[in-house]
Amino acid sequence: MRRILTTDVVSLVKHRWFYAKRTKETNHLVRYVYNQIQFGGSVNVRVAAQHYYGNLIRKSVFNKRLFRDGSKDEGPGLEEEEHVYAIFRILHYLFSFCASDFFFPCLRWKFDLDGHERP
Repeated sequence: MRRILTTDVVSLVKHRWFYAKRTKETNHLVRYVYNQIQFGGSVNVRVAAQHYYGNLIRKSVFNKRLFRDGSKDEGPGLEEEEHVYAIFRILHYLFSFCASDFFFPCLRWKFDLDGHERP
């Protein structure tokens, strides 16, 4: 697994291959923020960052930036908003798994191994 990760995922060749995609998406992000300021006057940085990373994922996996046409300010469309919401919802559930819930459900408050339960 380590060999596959170093040769295929985090190699210098892949880094250079994704550089053009990251640069292009960064230009789209700057243009989107500029258009948001022109039209609305305020920018939700959290949403902009989530859509930036969502667009990078779509570009690397599907080789598409948008599934369909985006909005008039070069922002994401409805399908892209749903896709980004689903990705971050999956990550939320993936990282909130607690081993003590599986092994010690009745003693969850005592054996909080991951720090998810509040005292």
